[in-house]
Amino acid sequence: MMDRLANKKLFWIWLLVAAILLSIASVYAQVDYLGLRFLKVQQVKVHGQMMEGVAGNPWQYRILADLAVEQFIKLFNKAGVSSPAVSAFITFRFLQNLLIFLFAGIY
Repeated sequence: MMDRLANKKLFWIWLLVAAILLSIASVYAQVDYLGLRFLKVQQVKVHGQMMEGVAGNPWQYRILADLAVEQFIKLFNKAGVSSPAVSAFITFRFLQNLLIFLFAGIY
């Protein structure tokens, strides 16, 4: 019984560590590929258009993601983070990837 409990605990530790490391690597690759300029200019522009409801074809966008990012932007603004929008996009991507990897590991 104790051995089974230890194995279960070890599984969750390894899963969490792997998910965090894979999320960091994935987000780093995304930001490195897109570049900070893309996040500061294009991503912020499209996000603003989404929040105003003028982003073009609404079927090609995911408004729920932008609503979540908006909350991070507000939080980072209050916290005094420099470049709150860029930080919000990166944080959202990290958490999104973390959940994906955790759910994949659980599955």
